[in-house]
Amino acid sequence: IIVFKGGGYNDRGSFNLPDATISGVVPLTAQVGNVLTVSGFGFTNSRNIFINSTAYSLPYQVVSATTILITVTSNAINGPILVRGQNNNIVAGSQTVIVPPILDPIPAPSILPAGQQVVLQGYNLIGAAFSVSG
Repeated sequence: IIVFKGGGYNDRGSFNLPDATISGVVPLTAQVGNVLTVSGFGFTNSRNIFINSTAYSLPYQVVSATTILITVTSNAINGPILVRGQNNNIVAGSQTVIVPPILDPIPAPSILPAGQQVVLQGYNLIGAAFSVSG
């Protein structure tokens, strides 16, 4: 690298480049088990990948310096993609990934007495709204 300085150049010096930069994510809506493609640069030495929170690292594969594949797990919540680079810096994408709530299939009676409690289980249910009809 040659840096021009004051009309001349200096071939000595060090530069701190960002660990990674995220330029895009496809698709922006993904269910548990889906694979997201993250585009950008500087991914070669990425150490962890997250969605919205650094609490749970997601399974990922660095395909190249410009592409990462992420598998959405049940721990993923709505938010931006976060990449922890080789220097422990975390960079965030500007796009929000939506992981819709999923209910586990459970056998339920078709008729319940008034006041009967029903337990629902699934993924990404925080903030989800439910209604009963009939």
